[in-house]
Amino acid sequence: MTSVDRLLIKGIRSFSPDNKNIIEFYKPLTIIVGQNGAGKTTIIECLKYSCTGEYPPNANKGQAFVHDPKAAAEREVKAQVKMRFRALTGKPIVVVRNLQLMQKDKKMEVKTLESVLQTYTEAGEKATHSLRCADLDKEVPELIGASKPILESVIFCHQEDSNWPLSEPAALKKRFDDIFAATRYTKALEAIKKERKVQADLIKEYGLRLQTIATIRDQAVGLEKDLEKLHKTVADHNKEMALLKESLTEKGKRIKDIEGKKQGIADSITELDRMKTRRETLIEQSRQTFSELTTEFTETDDELRQLEKRFLAEMERFKGREKQILEQTQALERQNAAPHRAVSQLAEEYGPLVPSVKAQEKLTDERNEMLPEFASRYHVPGNEHGPFSPDAAHSLLQHPRPFPQTRPAPLAAPVREAATR
Repeated sequence: MTSVDRLLIKGIRSFSPDNKNIIEFYKPLTIIVGQNGAGKTTIIECLKYSCTGEYPPNANKGQAFVHDPKAAAEREVKAQVKMRFRALTGKPIVVVRNLQLMQKDKKMEVKTLESVLQTYTEAGEKATHSLRCADLDKEVPELIGASKPILESVIFCHQEDSNWPLSEPAALKKRFDDIFAATRYTKALEAIKKERKVQADLIKEYGLRLQTIATIRDQAVGLEKDLEKLHKTVADHNKEMALLKESLTEKGKRIKDIEGKKQGIADSITELDRMKTRRETLIEQSRQTFSELTTEFTETDDELRQLEKRFLAEMERFKGREKQILEQTQALERQNAAPHRAVSQLAEEYGPLVPSVKAQEKLTDERNEMLPEFASRYHVPGNEHGPFSPDAAHSLLQHPRPFPQTRPAPLAAPVREAATR
């Protein structure tokens, strides 16, 4: 329970600004008695101002609440209200509010100075906090445990405002709404409804998400089971594959061994066929040889062997002779290599001369055709028929009989060229 312990008043209404007036409150009840104008109402006003920061009615914005500077013969008056109370927790708390009233030329001005809230820590040490008036007006009612409308209209209700229950219905309703915090309750109820709707939507959304998650979880569980089965199947298959690989390796080795044996058998069969063919050939040759023999040797085996040795020696001699003849043949071929090279060189030189020879033969044929005409035209006897040898052609062209000075143009060049040939 909250209780007020002391109240200090200085410079408020009839209280002097030069003295600190301290009022101590007793439990469970304190009765304030005094003459009119002694300051009984001022005490209630200071309690209300300390708790709520509100001036009393008809205070003219605090000008009539602070001690009049004219009465103190000063230009300004500083006032202070200091209240000590115990909060709901039982800890002592001190609220200090300072005011200043200045007398100007034609008007007075009230100024709120620093406001202080003093508390005590658990160790008993004093802690002072400087707060704005608005913050202090919210903090003190919370510490007291009563709302501001209750402090203003019930606990510290001013005598001039004590008939508020008889006011107009609208004002009365507003006052009751403030006292019972109906507006706050309505707003809180609306906020609760909105929050409930939001929470219901969230619950619905989370329910859908939960269903989705449950479906996904069930799918995941099924997939995990399928995955475990697959892993087990894969492990079994791997084991089977390992066994198959071992079996395949062994069978591969056996196949290689069988292929090797098969190749050996094939080689043996081939060799056997070859030997059979060779045997048949030898039998045929032996049969043919026996059939071709006309003389049957009467010598003994030793004598035949001696003959064979002499025959082989004779054959070796013939082979040596053959080798000697072969070496001589190679030497002769080396000796004939130079003439062959000379013949090849001559053939290479003869090749370019073939066109010249053909041209010479053509010119000779033209000469043989032209010389009879030449001999008959210029009356050279014995040259009416060809062919003409080079010496005969030269002798004809060198005949001492004089020739006309002018020769036919078509015959001049061929005759001259033929003569030079």
